[in-house]
Amino acid sequence: PSGDPLPAAVLARALLLGARFDARLAVLVALPLLLLGGVRALSPFERRLARHGWAWYLVLSHLLLFFIYAVDFGYYAYAASRVNVSIRQFLYNPDTSAGMVWASYPVVRHALGIAIAAWAVFRLARLLLERARHWSAATASRRRRIAASIVVALVAVEDVVAAVAGD
Repeated sequence: PSGDPLPAAVLARALLLGARFDARLAVLVALPLLLLGGVRALSPFERRLARHGWAWYLVLSHLLLFFIYAVDFGYYAYAASRVNVSIRQFLYNPDTSAGMVWASYPVVRHALGIAIAAWAVFRLARLLLERARHWSAATASRRRRIAASIVVALVAVEDVVAAVAGD
């Protein structure tokens, strides 16, 4: 660390890259709900059981993401590089690897943190799905429907452009 500030162009590119990744991830997590939520039996707008099921889907998907990020952070602390295919070497001897993780990292504290985060996601998902029950496209203003359609279209177009460009 030389004390030199990060150039604005580098910071802007990093923030844009992160925002694009986050938008893609949000679309991927929401895609099953968007595709299957229109089916009457699976609609969180009409069925209480469906709202409960979608809340659990969101909790499980976020638990997976929390775990992946925790592994990535831990691997970076251990190897000073991001997770890549070389992490498989630790799976060849899981007892030794688990012992190293247990001795090197505060596993219980992190697991408790992930459990609290999962509980918070569940509560938030149930709250949002319950509120969404009262909203439908039929009762939304035309301006809101157009704005929502534009946001979804922009994220989809950006995804397609990024895929074609190889980003």
